[in-house]
Formats: sequence, C-alpha cells, structure tokens
Amino acid sequence: MAELQRLLQSNEVFRFEPMKAFLSGLQQTTTASPVNLNETTGALPLNANVNLTRGSPGFNANLNTTNLNTTSTITIDNQGHANINTNVSATVSRCPVRQETDTQTQATPDPNANVSDVARLLIGIREETNESEKVLLKQITDTIVGAHLDTTINTHANVLDANERIKESNEQVDSNNPSLVWKQFTTSMVPELTKVINFCKMLPGFSEVNPEDQIQLIKQGSFEVMVTRISLLIDEVSQEMLDPQLKMKCKRDVVRQMPMGPLIDQMFQVAEQLNPLRLTDGEYGLFTAALLISPDRTGLQNVSSVKTIQKLYLRALYQLLKQTHNDPDKTFRNLLSLLPLLNQINQSHIKFLNNIKDKSPEMFSAHFPQLHQEVFVS
Repeated sequence: MAELQRLLQSNEVFRFEPMKAFLSGLQQTTTASPVNLNETTGALPLNANVNLTRGSPGFNANLNTTNLNTTSTITIDNQGHANINTNVSATVSRCPVRQETDTQTQATPDPNANVSDVARLLIGIREETNESEKVLLKQITDTIVGAHLDTTINTHANVLDANERIKESNEQVDSNNPSLVWKQFTTSMVPELTKVINFCKMLPGFSEVNPEDQIQLIKQGSFEVMVTRISLLIDEVSQEMLDPQLKMKCKRDVVRQMPMGPLIDQMFQVAEQLNPLRLTDGEYGLFTAALLISPDRTGLQNVSSVKTIQKLYLRALYQLLKQTHNDPDKTFRNLLSLLPLLNQINQSHIKFLNNIKDKSPEMFSAHFPQLHQEVFVS
C-alpha cells in the first residue's frame, strides 16, 4: 500500500468546509427502526438514510398512507459512526381484518407490495429542497464537476476533437495492430488510475472518511470509474474505440485480440447502455463520484458516514438531471441499472490480474506497475 498511501498523502489534503460543517454539526441521537414506505408516500428529507446496494432485492410496503410526514436527523457519534433518527407521523388507512371463514377467498394483490430499491431511492432524492439544502447541493455539484474536469481528458469536446483530428490526419496509424493498441492502453494505466485517485481526494467529504475506508473505496471503486470514463471513448454505433490518450482509433474486433481483449470488450456493453443517455460532462462526474463513495463496498468500518455522503451526491446528480433531461427519473433509473454490469467487469478485472499473478508472478511484476498491483490485486 506504500504507493497508494503516498498518493493519498501527497500535496495538501482537500477539505470541503461545507461538507465538514454538515457532518460535524449533527447532534447525537438514537437510531430509529426502519420504516417501510410505498411509492405513493411523501418524500424523505435530505438526510434520510436510503441506500441502494448492488443486486439487493426489492422491499415490501405494508402501509397504505393518505398523509405522511417525515423528519430525520443524521449524527456522528464519538467513534465516527453516523446515526439516523427518523420520526414518522402518518394517517394510515388499513383494510379491515378479514374474519376467518370456512370459505377461503383470494386476497386482492397490492400494486405497491413490491417496490424496488430504485423506486425507494427516487422517493428520497426527488424531494423539494429548502434554500440551505440547495446551497449545499450546488456547492457539492460545482466541486465534483470541477474535480472531474481537472482529472480527465475524456470530455465530449476532447473526444469530438480527437475524432475529427484522426479523420483528417494524413498520418497513417496502424490501429489494426492489437499489440500497438495494447501498448497505448498499458502506458495509460498508471496515469489514468492516478487521475481517479486525485479525483477521489477532491470529493466533498472524502477527507472526513477514515484512512482505512478511503483505501477500500479506491481499491474497489476506481476501476468502475475508469470503465465509465472510457465509455465516452467508444462509438457504440460504428463499434470503434479511441485509446485513452486520444491518439488512435480501432475497431472492436482489434480490441478483442488484445491481451485483456475480452475484458475491454465488455466496456462496449457499458457504452451501449450509457452513451444513449447523453450525460453531460458534469453528470459523468457526479455519477462516478457516487460510484466511488459507495457504502456497499466490503470491509468498510464506517458504512453510515459513507452512505450519508453518497446520498448527497445522488441528490446533486438528480438535481442536475432535472435541468438537462426531459425524464430525469428514467435517466436516473437507467444509470443505476448499470451498477451490476460495472461490478461484474470490476470483478472480472480483479480475477484476470490474480490469475496472471498466480500463474506467472515474474510476468505480472514486469508488466503491471506497482500502483496497479496495490490497488487491484488482493
């Protein structure tokens, strides 16, 4: 972990004072019991504890409410753990208890009996915000968008320029040579990973997470961010892909012939689902921030704090989607539907590297830089 820790500790630690104040200003309370809500209920407050985990099942709603008011408080205890207290007052309309008879009747199914986690999450993020919440979300948005643009060349403008330059260039680059294309990818590994780590360091609230959790978030989430960024380099229509340095363009068939071809080929699947959503550069930044600061990563010591921070990122993302998309709910749901695929590619990448390490340690050490080994190999 020496190289990763050096990167995390290098330069001055970025501290987002509004987020620090938000987290440190919370008062200690006791955690309330979970509340089941159906999709027709009112919205959760900004600091409500709603989490979407990869592959988690839906939940059952057991209330048919006509009026629901919720107030929540998130606090940090002496050990740094976030506690959430939710007070719910509701006027509840319940069906009369059915008297048992000799003749069994078929119960009428409740259309809200199985509401997905995505629907539940949408309830929590699309609520109206007060002025102070709007200011905080705007500051979070501006900070994350700035961090994204500072740490990637994969923007719509740069990709457009690269495509035009390659199309008009008189230089003939052998983009049909899998070895040459692979060399372009390998030389970009450490620079791209370093950019993601620097992006993570600039995220609001990341410095407030304990160092052990910071390392886990980077180790488990950085490759998913890299895949998301690379999707912008892929033309899902022509089935072509720019290299990470935006210097050459190759066909998908050439990508498949590279040493990690089958893995990189899966990135085309992400692009085929992600690119049609027409995200702005800022929305890419907010989405990847939520990928990184994810409470469902294994081995986290302070899950609640990470969950609180991610919820704010998702709120900021949704507010931005409302400004740029006709159907922000649909776009948000489509984004979240990508999580299992991104996680699958992430796991395939780790498995691929560990297989190489086990079968040929010398080749592994020679071809993969120290930082790459530290972050991605268990």
